[in-house]
Amino acid sequence: MLPLEFLAVVLPSAGHGHYCVAELSTPKKSHVFKTTLGDLQPTLDKFNSVPYDTYVAMATFEEPGKRTSANARFLRSLFIDIDCNHKLDIPDAEGNVKPREYPSSKEAVAALVQFLTDSGLGELGQPWLASSGGGVHAYWSLSDDVSVEDWKPIAENFKSLCKQYALGIDFTVTADEARVMRMVGSTNTGIKGVKQVRGTTHAKLVSQGDIFDLDDLAKAIRSKLVAPSFETKQALMLPGVRPNAAKSSTALKLFADSKTSFKKILNASVQGTGCGQLVYYMENATKDGLEPLWRGLLSWAKCCEDDGLKYAQRLSDMHPYEPERLQQKWQEIKGPYPCLKMDGENPGICSSCPHFGKITNPLGLGRVVEFDTTEKEVSLAPREVQPEYHDESSVDEELDAYYEAEDSEAAAAPTVTRPSAPRGFGYGRTGGVYMERSDEDADGKTTTKQIMLLPFDLFVVRLLKANNEHTVHMIYDRKEGPQEIMLPQKAVVSKDETVKSLASQNVIAQFGAGNDKNLFEYVRACVNEASTNQQAVKVPDHCGWQEDNSYVHNYKVFRPHKKTVSMPMQGMENVNHGMNAYGTMEQWQKFMNMLIAKELYDVLTIFLCSASAPLMRFTGINGLTYHFTSRGSGTGKSLGLDAGASLWGSPLGYRVSRDTSAVTLQQRLGLLHSSPLITDEITQKN
Repeated sequence: MLPLEFLAVVLPSAGHGHYCVAELSTPKKSHVFKTTLGDLQPTLDKFNSVPYDTYVAMATFEEPGKRTSANARFLRSLFIDIDCNHKLDIPDAEGNVKPREYPSSKEAVAALVQFLTDSGLGELGQPWLASSGGGVHAYWSLSDDVSVEDWKPIAENFKSLCKQYALGIDFTVTADEARVMRMVGSTNTGIKGVKQVRGTTHAKLVSQGDIFDLDDLAKAIRSKLVAPSFETKQALMLPGVRPNAAKSSTALKLFADSKTSFKKILNASVQGTGCGQLVYYMENATKDGLEPLWRGLLSWAKCCEDDGLKYAQRLSDMHPYEPERLQQKWQEIKGPYPCLKMDGENPGICSSCPHFGKITNPLGLGRVVEFDTTEKEVSLAPREVQPEYHDESSVDEELDAYYEAEDSEAAAAPTVTRPSAPRGFGYGRTGGVYMERSDEDADGKTTTKQIMLLPFDLFVVRLLKANNEHTVHMIYDRKEGPQEIMLPQKAVVSKDETVKSLASQNVIAQFGAGNDKNLFEYVRACVNEASTNQQAVKVPDHCGWQEDNSYVHNYKVFRPHKKTVSMPMQGMENVNHGMNAYGTMEQWQKFMNMLIAKELYDVLTIFLCSASAPLMRFTGINGLTYHFTSRGSGTGKSLGLDAGASLWGSPLGYRVSRDTSAVTLQQRLGLLHSSPLITDEITQKN
């Protein structure tokens, strides 16, 4: 049988992707992709003429140039690699010592025959056998092409069956969908640096086998398997792009707020709730052939910031591996080995793990959220509310600069204090609310875990009192900036009311309804501490002077000889809406100096009347109205009103228009109190 004829038996049909052949003799390790087997022949001839160590991939690939598991699409055989040589423990080209289970190919074939008899697979037929020049390859050719999704679980089960019956195969090969096998008819140049291998040997087909039905083969494997079997998962093909769980904001938040402790993984493993592969290595570290397992453990240790290298050294000393070898492997490791790869290196251990199939690797078992429970000053971003009646066409360049320039004083946003977290709760190092919970299993073992309640901070600022009703003033600090929310204090006596009120303000517990109770308990604890340690603050019901000699303007309470306090003021939103600061003091002064230079003293008088409003408290006069009128147009009446309004907020947002009703004018006058009510064109109203 010609090499290409053999490939037609064990490889998928043409039209199911790209075939791949590779030479692994040179540092370049060239890979060539073709859509038909016939197109591979020139490449095979070229590689064999050098000669190179030539290999062929057992799968077809979606895109050329990428021999990866993610790119693999179809296969048409199960396969195993049995290493053997007349001398055991021969180092490979990289210097790794890999024990040969059988001293000769004859003994390897005998072990394979015994496996087929003991497992009952021999009753279904005989595999195709090929000599690799340094071992024996066996192929179970299938009657149809099989997708990777259907092939993978069966290959994993087959690998476990070989482990169960002690067949000495290379366990990294059998369930690797991107695996290459030495090409039949090619040259094996031997293992470099080993004198026992003289000259070259040829990989050749030893015996032809049968064709197997995949379902029959899978059923026979599962029937003999003692360990839990992998099951084929039927993929539901839907249009669109698969969402990437790794980019989940929650997952990223948990990762940012936590660190991984190898000690925690080790402790869990020793207690029987962690990784069995780690325990197996520690119990068998002095044996040969555990280097792939050792490298996998190193890949996990490298992800543990604080103690990974320390435990990597301890694991290496158990074998022992030389420190230089540890450093070499440490530098070469690119990322953590998945559980499936570790199971491939050492089958029969992972199948009994309660986490197998539920986690990618055991790093999550060592994850510890770094709590921050201390007080912290949080800066409140300024409210960027634009003037309500800004007509660009009616504003000259000086006023344009007033709106566009940012007020440096206003940019220095007020701060609030995030209190220390209640007992049992904490904040993530990058924000977020967490709960710490301890659980005890049936054996009395206690485990502690951190549960994310919210991916952002949520805390009580103060308790407010208005009209004998108490309200909880809270801050939630999302990435777009801190936002204020109000929660009726009476709502915290009920989980449902608390969750409902928070949800109406876009605060929802993570991970669904099961975490609602935890969020309620956190909010209840925060409110309890606030009510114990704080006195409720009376909320002003109007601007200007208050009974305690404080002055209220733009959500702020200015107090004599005390810190200015910012707070929400329900019912005063429309008034405060026009009181935001814009521009710079320099631009404002420039405008006033222009009025002086042009001797527009009537306009300046209107401005000074507005500025004098707070002083009326000391005159004994309860109220006063200034009416500025002129028979001509363009005399500066509206300009004077804008100048007066600019002292209190945005000129066109603070004042009211001619369309404002009389009732609204009266209500606004009561809310402004000591601050001036400014309105234009009153003669146009009835």
